[in-house]
Amino acid sequence: MMTETPFELDTNDSRSWLIMGIELLHELDKHKEALRCFEKSLELDPDNLITFEYMADALKYFEKNREALGYYEKILSINPSDSKIWNKKGVLLALYMGNGKDAIESLKKAIELNPKNDWYYYNLVMVLSDSEKYDEALDFANRCLKFSPDFDAVLYCKIHILENMCKYQEVLELCNSLSNTKYSSRIEFSKANALANLKRFKEAVIWYDKNFQNQKHIWGIENKKRALDAIKTGKVSDIPFTHYPDGHKFDFSSIDEKKDQAYT
Repeated sequence: MMTETPFELDTNDSRSWLIMGIELLHELDKHKEALRCFEKSLELDPDNLITFEYMADALKYFEKNREALGYYEKILSINPSDSKIWNKKGVLLALYMGNGKDAIESLKKAIELNPKNDWYYYNLVMVLSDSEKYDEALDFANRCLKFSPDFDAVLYCKIHILENMCKYQEVLELCNSLSNTKYSSRIEFSKANALANLKRFKEAVIWYDKNFQNQKHIWGIENKKRALDAIKTGKVSDIPFTHYPDGHKFDFSSIDEKKDQAYT
């Protein structure tokens, strides 16, 4: 046996190998052993769609992204209405293969098939934003928040998308709407930046300080210095106040082009 487990393995049963592989993959983090189990499962049952899915999941640990994509596509060729696999394919294309364009198509398909899954929207919104499709990202964020208004992951996405669109008054209004909720301490830095971008520097400094006190770190101290300098001199550069000192737009890091630069 590869590991101690309460599960009794029937070496001639595809399902037994599958269950063993799932336990090794998700419970014990033994990825190589899990992959071998899924391979054995497919030897006994070459058309098992569930094994295809877990095989793809395991292959991602070894950056065998094209092979993983092939298994997802096999599943979708047989069951094109599987929203979960469309979502997984989209995440693979973006986060593991750097292909934002095809990822967007897959993630939209997942939402078309299951329009009430807020995590599907979360994945799509991030990829759209990182592809600089801000209007579309904001539209899907709003769609999600209509049926899941307290979904914090998409609320944070919306804040950063509005920042990227330079809609600072809307950022401020959204932050204010969340200021008396469980999210309040997490949005203080965005609120401070919005105030600074609106040239309300004294208020911005107050919120930078609140953020430092609550978060126990000095992230963004450069922004506070710039706000203080603007108060002192009456001058401010054209660089926007963002999460980054150089003022560049927020990146969710949902598209990793380094993982598979040869992908076309």
